[in-house]
This record gives sequence, C-alpha cells and structure tokens, in this order.
Amino acid sequence: MAEIRTVLFDLGGVLTCDPWQAILLTPRLGVADRLGLDHASVEIVGEQLWAHYSLVPDEEQQYWSDFRRETGREVPAGLVREAELETLHANPAARQAVQLVGQGGARWGFISDNTAFWFRKQMNLLGLGGRRAELDFLSFNEGASKAGTSPSLFEIAAARVTPGRTLVIDDQPLNVTRAHGLGFQAAVYSMAGNSGTGLLECVRQYLEG
Repeated sequence: MAEIRTVLFDLGGVLTCDPWQAILLTPRLGVADRLGLDHASVEIVGEQLWAHYSLVPDEEQQYWSDFRRETGREVPAGLVREAELETLHANPAARQAVQLVGQGGARWGFISDNTAFWFRKQMNLLGLGGRRAELDFLSFNEGASKAGTSPSLFEIAAARVTPGRTLVIDDQPLNVTRAHGLGFQAAVYSMAGNSGTGLLECVRQYLEG
C-alpha cells in the first residue's frame, strides 16, 4: 500500500451529520414535523432541491423560497434556526481526525456533495479554530457531483492530487467504489453506524499503513 500523503474527508455522514436530512426529517425536531408535513413528501422535495442546490453556489434564502413553493407552507426563519440548533451536530472525533492527519505529515481536505450555505454551517460545527483545509473539492464550487457524468467530483480531484497516495473517507459504499475505480485508496466510515473512535482508527490504519 502506497504511503498516504493526502486525506479527503466527506462531510455529511463522516465529519458532521447530513444537514438537509437532519434539518428536514429528524422526528419531532425537524422542519417536517414542526410544520405538520408528511415525511415522505418532504423527502421527495428535499431530494429535488438537493439536485439543484448542491451544484450551484446559491443562497439559503432562495432554497427556503423554493421549499415553500413545492410544499405550499411558509417556513419562518426562526423555525429553521431552532431546527438547526437541535438537529445539526459534528462527529466528536472530527477535530482530532483532522489533527491526526496533520501530525502524520499529510495534507487534508474535503470532497463533498454539498450546498454553499450548509457547508458554512458545517464548518462552524467543526470548530477547527480557523484551520483551513488545504484542498477543497466541493460540488457547489465545481458544478459536479461524485456520481455525476464526466467530469465527476472524483475525476476533478484525481486531476489535482495523486490518487494512489490519497485516502478518501466516505459514508456511501458506492462512492468508495467510484473512488477506487479512479485509483484512490478509499474507506467507508459512517457516523450512523460507528463511533468517533472508529473514524480515528480508520485514519490511523491508512496513515500507518
């Protein structure tokens, strides 16, 4: 196994929870239940909006305007803020994982299908103390997703790093398969099924190879 010189973290599901699912669909606390909306219908709307907003650097105000149009329900800003405060959270091991990469002499960054506005919230959740990623591959900046047609987000990343010496950590097995197909070293890790300690073990395993 080649020495790892770069680690690219997915955000939603790895370093933080998945924002739109948490904000919209968390039982009792999410927007759907706060407005008395059917979860299945809200999930469909969320998927539709994600398909657009994850590929363009639009603002959150427009997102909620489109949500209102699709659901027929006004969404007060205060209600959204309350839902965020009660549903969004970071992996407790996220900062330590980033520090571990730096201590090992490798670069770190993100490879994430994301929106411009939720990315900013996730950065606040992580509380990295002003530390900035050395590499960012973000769908809303690149206009490309991990599953997209050529160039995909993974293909864009592969042109800027050395895939064989780059570790991708993602919560979706299909994305790990895509990364492997382009020569990346890649591992599945999900907050939903593992502890924060599991993330550290995953990083150590590859850095110490």
